[in-house]
Amino acid sequence: MKFRNKVCLYFVLVALSPTQFAFVYADDQSDCQNKSLPAEYVLQACRRFMRSLTNSPIGETNIIGTFNGCEYGKVYPLFNGWDMECRTYRYHYSFQPKVQILDNSTAIIDGDEYSVFFR
Repeated sequence: MKFRNKVCLYFVLVALSPTQFAFVYADDQSDCQNKSLPAEYVLQACRRFMRSLTNSPIGETNIIGTFNGCEYGKVYPLFNGWDMECRTYRYHYSFQPKVQILDNSTAIIDGDEYSVFFR
């Protein structure tokens, strides 16, 4: 039996820490053949893995990308795998600011306290 269609599987092992790793795979044939993965694939895999390690967002993390302040309902992805949804309004600009999560409804971002919801 001869196979005409080749299946390309390309996996990348991403080190999250010295003892934690995540596998990311190419689901697009061209990415697979080029042996490259878009950064977004790697980031999403790392976020899924980090989220699987905990059932609570409490602790310190960073916002992925630019923070333009809070407006009710605006959602920001966090490096710890959780998404932070704003419940208040306040303008503040910062790139990947540190987020200190005090409880399931309060976060401190660049020294300012915000009412938030985590999902």
